[in-house]
Amino acid sequence: MKEKICVLKGGKSPEREISLKSGKAIEEALCKAGYYTLSIDPAEDERLSLLIREKVDAVFIALHGPGGEDGTIQGWLETLNIPYTGSGVLASALAIDKKSSRKIWEAEGLKQPDYLVINRKGFSAEDFSFLHLPFIVKPGRSGSTLGVSCLLYTSPSPRD
Repeated sequence: MKEKICVLKGGKSPEREISLKSGKAIEEALCKAGYYTLSIDPAEDERLSLLIREKVDAVFIALHGPGGEDGTIQGWLETLNIPYTGSGVLASALAIDKKSSRKIWEAEGLKQPDYLVINRKGFSAEDFSFLHLPFIVKPGRSGSTLGVSCLLYTSPSPRD
């Protein structure tokens, strides 16, 4: 009997569209490899209950961003004792939170590029004075590359 693999894709995060594309590619690859696949989009009401009724052998998590990469779905799957791909609850929660990840890396003495955590209250140009161009700006709790920008140069100030 073929193993039954559920592909979780879609979801409610801003990264839904890329998750749907990733999930489709994963399903196609699993089918080619001889697995029976079941696709579930947690954004659709009652779809996750199908996961329990279908008695899958494992879940391939193709969800991106919050709800998929932050330990939430991993914790739910662990409570149901369903094996899944990727990192566990703690690793997922820490990895999606850039500030927490950096603190752990620092505590372990791991090398990392200079960085600055900016809160929603704003910042001034002086906040960036120790950073060298170019640098990357990324949301603190997001996966994928949504919201990422690269600052390559600065405009001259009006005083120059």
